[in-house]
Amino acid sequence: MKIKLLLLAIFTLLLSSIVDGQRKKILQNGDKSPIFKFTDINGKKVSLKDFRGKYVLIDLWSTTCTPCKYQLPHLTKLKEKMKGENIVFIYISIDRDKKRWEKYVKDENLGGIQLYAGEERAYMHAYGFYTIPRFILLDKKGRIIECAMPRPSNPKMEKILTKLLESNL
Repeated sequence: MKIKLLLLAIFTLLLSSIVDGQRKKILQNGDKSPIFKFTDINGKKVSLKDFRGKYVLIDLWSTTCTPCKYQLPHLTKLKEKMKGENIVFIYISIDRDKKRWEKYVKDENLGGIQLYAGEERAYMHAYGFYTIPRFILLDKKGRIIECAMPRPSNPKMEKILTKLLESNL
Protein backbone atom coordinates (compact mmCIF):
# COMPACT_ATOMS: atom_id res chain seq x y z
CA MET A 1 0.00 0.00 0.00
CA LYS A 2 2.83 2.42 0.88
CA ILE A 3 4.54 1.72 -2.43
CA LYS A 4 1.34 2.44 -4.36
CA LEU A 5 0.93 5.77 -2.55
CA LEU A 6 4.55 6.67 -3.16
CA LEU A 7 4.27 5.84 -6.86
CA LEU A 8 1.06 7.85 -7.13
CA ALA A 9 2.75 10.85 -5.46
CA ILE A 10 5.75 10.62 -7.81
CA PHE A 11 3.49 10.30 -10.86
CA THR A 12 1.46 13.33 -9.73
CA LEU A 13 4.59 15.44 -9.28
CA LEU A 14 5.94 14.42 -12.67
CA LEU A 15 2.63 15.11 -14.34
CA SER A 16 2.32 18.51 -12.67
CA SER A 17 5.77 19.50 -13.94
CA ILE A 18 4.80 18.96 -17.59
CA VAL A 19 3.00 21.71 -19.50
CA ASP A 20 2.11 21.52 -23.19
CA GLY A 21 4.16 18.37 -23.57
CA GLN A 22 7.30 20.02 -22.22
CA ARG A 23 8.89 19.54 -18.84
CA LYS A 24 8.97 22.67 -16.70
CA LYS A 25 12.26 23.49 -15.04
CA ILE A 26 12.02 23.54 -11.27
CA LEU A 27 14.10 26.40 -9.91
CA GLN A 28 17.19 25.58 -7.92
CA ASN A 29 19.83 27.43 -5.95
CA GLY A 30 21.79 29.72 -8.27
CA ASP A 31 18.87 30.26 -10.66
CA LYS A 32 17.31 33.66 -11.21
CA SER A 33 14.07 34.03 -9.27
CA PRO A 34 11.00 34.84 -11.33
CA ILE A 35 9.84 38.42 -10.94
CA PHE A 36 6.59 38.76 -9.04
CA LYS A 37 4.22 41.70 -8.80
CA PHE A 38 1.65 41.42 -6.03
CA THR A 39 -0.52 43.87 -4.12
CA ASP A 40 0.51 44.95 -0.62
CA ILE A 41 -1.79 45.49 2.36
CA ASN A 42 -2.29 49.14 1.28
CA GLY A 43 -3.29 48.25 -2.30
CA LYS A 44 0.08 49.19 -3.86
CA LYS A 45 1.65 46.91 -6.49
CA VAL A 46 5.04 45.65 -5.30
CA SER A 47 7.57 43.84 -7.48
CA LEU A 48 10.66 41.83 -6.68
CA LYS A 49 12.50 44.40 -8.84
CA ASP A 50 11.80 46.98 -6.11
CA PHE A 51 14.33 45.22 -3.87
CA ARG A 52 17.35 44.94 -6.18
CA GLY A 53 20.54 45.56 -4.24
CA LYS A 54 19.16 43.93 -1.09
CA TYR A 55 19.01 40.38 0.14
CA VAL A 56 15.42 39.14 0.17
CA LEU A 57 13.88 36.54 2.45
CA ILE A 58 10.47 35.42 1.20
CA ASP A 59 7.87 33.73 3.38
CA LEU A 60 5.11 31.94 1.44
CA TRP A 61 2.21 31.53 3.83
CA SER A 62 -1.56 31.61 4.44
CA THR A 63 -3.84 32.54 7.33
CA THR A 64 -5.41 29.07 7.09
CA CYS A 65 -2.03 27.37 7.64
CA THR A 66 -1.33 26.71 11.33
CA PRO A 67 2.40 25.95 10.82
CA CYS A 68 2.68 29.22 8.84
CA LYS A 69 1.13 31.24 11.65
CA TYR A 70 3.40 29.51 14.17
CA GLN A 71 6.44 30.77 12.24
CA LEU A 72 5.32 34.43 12.07
CA PRO A 73 6.48 35.49 15.59
CA HIS A 74 9.82 33.75 15.01
CA LEU A 75 10.29 35.56 11.71
CA THR A 76 9.28 38.87 13.33
CA LYS A 77 11.96 38.43 16.01
CA LEU A 78 14.52 37.59 13.35
CA LYS A 79 13.49 40.63 11.30
CA GLU A 80 13.97 42.84 14.36
CA LYS A 81 17.43 41.37 15.01
CA MET A 82 18.37 42.12 11.38
CA LYS A 83 17.00 45.69 11.45
CA GLY A 84 19.37 48.05 9.68
CA GLU A 85 20.96 45.25 7.66
CA ASN A 86 20.77 45.00 3.87
CA ILE A 87 17.91 42.49 3.91
CA VAL A 88 14.15 42.73 3.44
CA PHE A 89 11.55 40.30 4.68
CA ILE A 90 8.65 39.75 2.30
CA TYR A 91 5.54 37.83 3.29
CA ILE A 92 3.55 36.50 0.32
CA SER A 93 0.11 35.22 1.23
CA ILE A 94 -1.64 32.64 -0.94
CA ASP A 95 -4.94 32.98 0.91
CA ARG A 96 -8.01 32.51 -1.26
CA ASP A 97 -9.99 35.04 0.80
CA LYS A 98 -8.40 38.48 0.52
CA LYS A 99 -10.63 40.02 3.20
CA ARG A 100 -9.62 37.31 5.67
CA TRP A 101 -5.94 38.00 4.91
CA GLU A 102 -6.38 41.78 5.30
CA LYS A 103 -8.20 41.32 8.61
CA TYR A 104 -5.55 38.93 9.93
CA VAL A 105 -2.64 41.20 8.95
CA LYS A 106 -4.32 44.21 10.59
CA ASP A 107 -5.65 42.40 13.69
CA GLU A 108 -2.29 40.75 14.36
CA ASN A 109 -0.45 43.99 13.57
CA LEU A 110 1.88 42.16 11.19
CA GLY A 111 4.61 44.44 9.96
CA GLY A 112 6.98 44.03 7.12
CA ILE A 113 6.13 43.81 3.47
CA GLN A 114 2.83 41.93 3.36
CA LEU A 115 1.83 40.92 -0.17
CA TYR A 116 -1.27 39.15 -1.45
CA ALA A 117 -0.82 36.62 -4.24
CA GLY A 118 -4.21 35.04 -3.70
CA GLU A 119 -4.70 32.03 -5.91
CA GLU A 120 -1.81 33.02 -8.19
CA ARG A 121 0.41 29.98 -7.68
CA ALA A 122 2.82 30.31 -10.62
CA TYR A 123 5.54 31.91 -8.47
CA MET A 124 5.27 29.18 -5.85
CA HIS A 125 5.06 26.36 -8.39
CA ALA A 126 8.14 27.65 -10.27
CA TYR A 127 10.07 26.48 -7.21
CA GLY A 128 8.28 23.14 -7.21
CA PHE A 129 6.42 24.07 -4.02
CA TYR A 130 2.94 22.73 -3.43
CA THR A 131 2.84 23.13 0.35
CA ILE A 132 3.52 25.94 2.80
CA PRO A 133 5.16 27.46 4.76
CA ARG A 134 8.18 27.92 2.52
CA PHE A 135 11.11 30.29 2.91
CA ILE A 136 13.31 31.45 0.03
CA LEU A 137 16.52 33.49 0.25
CA LEU A 138 17.59 35.63 -2.71
CA ASP A 139 20.79 37.56 -3.31
CA LYS A 140 21.05 41.24 -4.23
CA LYS A 141 20.58 40.45 -7.93
CA GLY A 142 17.50 38.25 -7.49
CA ARG A 143 19.32 34.92 -7.72
CA ILE A 144 18.30 32.09 -5.43
CA ILE A 145 20.76 31.52 -2.60
CA GLU A 146 18.57 28.94 -0.88
CA CYS A 147 15.17 27.82 -2.10
CA ALA A 148 14.57 25.62 0.93
CA MET A 149 15.57 27.76 3.90
CA PRO A 150 15.02 26.32 7.37
CA ARG A 151 11.99 27.66 9.21
CA PRO A 152 12.55 30.75 11.40
CA SER A 153 11.89 28.65 14.53
CA ASN A 154 15.04 26.71 13.61
CA PRO A 155 18.23 28.50 14.80
CA LYS A 156 19.88 27.48 11.49
CA MET A 157 17.97 30.23 9.66
CA GLU A 158 19.49 32.96 11.82
CA LYS A 159 22.97 31.44 11.44
CA ILE A 160 22.63 31.38 7.64
CA LEU A 161 21.43 34.99 7.48
CA THR A 162 24.07 36.26 9.92
CA LYS A 163 26.87 34.53 8.01
CA LEU A 164 25.54 35.91 4.72
CA LEU A 165 25.30 39.47 6.00
CA GLU A 166 28.77 39.28 7.60
CA SER A 167 30.29 38.07 4.34
CA ASN A 168 28.40 40.79 2.41
CA LEU A 169 28.63 38.83 -0.87
